[in-house]
Amino acid sequence: MNTKLIISFILFALLLACKDSNTNPNNHECLSGITTIFTNRDSAFFSFKAGKPIAYPFPDKITDDFIVIVSTNESGRPIGVGLFADYNSERFSYLNDDPKYETGEILFDTLSRLDDDLYYTWGIGCYEGSVIAVKTIDNKHALMLIQEAAYYRDTTDTLFESYDGYVTFKWKYQPDGSRKF
Repeated sequence: MNTKLIISFILFALLLACKDSNTNPNNHECLSGITTIFTNRDSAFFSFKAGKPIAYPFPDKITDDFIVIVSTNESGRPIGVGLFADYNSERFSYLNDDPKYETGEILFDTLSRLDDDLYYTWGIGCYEGSVIAVKTIDNKHALMLIQEAAYYRDTTDTLFESYDGYVTFKWKYQPDGSRKF
């Protein structure tokens, strides 16, 4: 009789302990989306807090996390599309060394937390399949998966040889300040 009572008590205790097992304390809600930004528009700036490209001058209380620019070499020839923050604002870190879209997408979809010891820089190139950690202007964290990036000659500029470009990326933004996604 005592054995049945003890087993019943243990089962009841386990049942109470598992009552809230569907609640995941590590499930941090984050904002996400897919965005394309063109360099030839006033809205070549992006704000994770706003969740969209923003135009300059910036709306009240919203500042940009980065701007998209076509990078050029010393002679003015384009070398790629890049993301840039304010100088001395280290915000970007590559998370995959050999970007391939399929592996980048898997990393982006499965990464649940950013490491504390990432090296950040103020500018970074956009390569298809790259997964980039971003430290936002308000010290929050975001992830980006570059889906497409390209530059092209601006045919409307007949006086100078100038280039425009665009980048399309998937993103996740963690507004609670944690590094968990």
